[in-house]
Amino acid sequence: MDAISAVTNGLSDFILSTAEQPWVYLLVFVCCTVDGFFPPFPSESVVVGLASLVITEGVPNAWLLILVSSLGAFVGDNVAYLMGRGVGTHR
Repeated sequence: MDAISAVTNGLSDFILSTAEQPWVYLLVFVCCTVDGFFPPFPSESVVVGLASLVITEGVPNAWLLILVSSLGAFVGDNVAYLMGRGVGTHR
């Protein structure tokens, strides 16, 4: 086994073991929330990456991933609204 294969296998194992952890849903929620008021944050990449694992490996739970990412986006959009309302049109 060459070094590149060893690194690739190790990285794949790390990603799969991480996707099985319950705290990954908190990570998705935080990413989607922050993305609501700070658009450069990569929440779409996190959700799509985890969704691809749902299809290929069966983890994490697809319905819970949809629920958590939707709630995070909703909270983030409301935070952005409140920030805009607080700043107002006159500065």
